[in-house]
Amino acid sequence: MDTTEFAGDREERREREMDALARLAVLTATADGGVGEFHEWLARDARAGQRSGERRATEARAERFARRMQALVLATRLGVAAAREDPIVHDSRADGVVRERLVPWPELGVAAGVGRELWDEPCERWIELPQSLAAGHKYVALTVSGSSMEPALHAGDVVLVSVGSLVRRDSMVVARRPEEGYVVKAVGRLSRRVIELRSLNPEFAAFSIPRDDTLIVGTVVMRWCAH
Repeated sequence: MDTTEFAGDREERREREMDALARLAVLTATADGGVGEFHEWLARDARAGQRSGERRATEARAERFARRMQALVLATRLGVAAAREDPIVHDSRADGVVRERLVPWPELGVAAGVGRELWDEPCERWIELPQSLAAGHKYVALTVSGSSMEPALHAGDVVLVSVGSLVRRDSMVVARRPEEGYVVKAVGRLSRRVIELRSLNPEFAAFSIPRDDTLIVGTVVMRWCAH
């Protein structure tokens, strides 16, 4: 037996279990700190009876679990689902796939593209729409660049955007800053004239854009994590 492969399989299983526990924590957490209490209980239980080397490995896994859980909590509060499987990618409008279930994935990154129009970008990649989402609506997939939305989104993650100008508070949207390019942000305060857009990373300041339908690409509804 290839013990290296076996160890890799075991680690992959642990990663899947951490993802499942993180989702459970999000579903069962309450506003008064239930997530933190769940994580502390899990860490104490995992450390019990372990040797120092095992404890360090467990603590490293617990730290990864905590980061994943924090990302899930933040994304869930903003209405963004976490994809459970890697995206199914096509390099063209492949035969055998219903055309309405193919979502364009242009090369342009969300936080890049100064002075370029998203819809003018060439597209040679397509993502198959997850079965949990109904076809018949317009979507676009975009790659995240930068760190302004950590820990919910990281550079290299892919977000699925439901195209449309409807904006609601405490959602996540892709918008265009005039003269600067496309960004993915959380929606803060709304008024008749402006939309406040916030980063989740406190190192980045909030800003406002005019409440203009042409500046809103749409609402982020799902994310695929980069590996």
